[in-house]
Amino acid sequence: VEDRFNAIFRGATGRIVVSCFTSAIHRIQIVADTAKRHGRKLGFLGRRMLANTEIAQNLGSLHLPPELVVRSKEIKNQPRDKICVIVSGCQGEPMSAMGRAAVEKHKDLHLEAGDTIVLSSRIIPGNERQISRMMDHLYRRNTDVLYQDGSTPPVHVSGHASAEELKVMMLLVKPRF
Repeated sequence: VEDRFNAIFRGATGRIVVSCFTSAIHRIQIVADTAKRHGRKLGFLGRRMLANTEIAQNLGSLHLPPELVVRSKEIKNQPRDKICVIVSGCQGEPMSAMGRAAVEKHKDLHLEAGDTIVLSSRIIPGNERQISRMMDHLYRRNTDVLYQDGSTPPVHVSGHASAEELKVMMLLVKPRF
């Protein structure tokens, strides 16, 4: 996904908002590195996103230069073309940070026409209606919504092992239970 993110950052004229699973620490690192490379500050929104990134930093799994990150309250004061925000709620959960931003109910993120929204996750079965509703709200705000549709280079790749990889792991580890 790195090439795709670079292309997105190169072409975006407004704010970039990336929503992904809060446990996708490697994806968060890729977005952070890309933001830094393109001269954008980085903000985080969502309780789980803030907690997981803090834990990952403390464990040394996520490397964020202090000068790169802005506090959530400072996001709205940053120039739109100089900020990237990583937000929880990629599955369209109504009370998530992304869900609230989509309906103009987030205190720290006001989406505007020309902003680029990247949904860097797959649609989990059962969440189709919620995600579609959220995307509809995003489109109504004239934002550019990018997601995994199969016709463009990927903005998401799975972090899960394939069935064959799991079989090999089971043969190697030989668990009793």
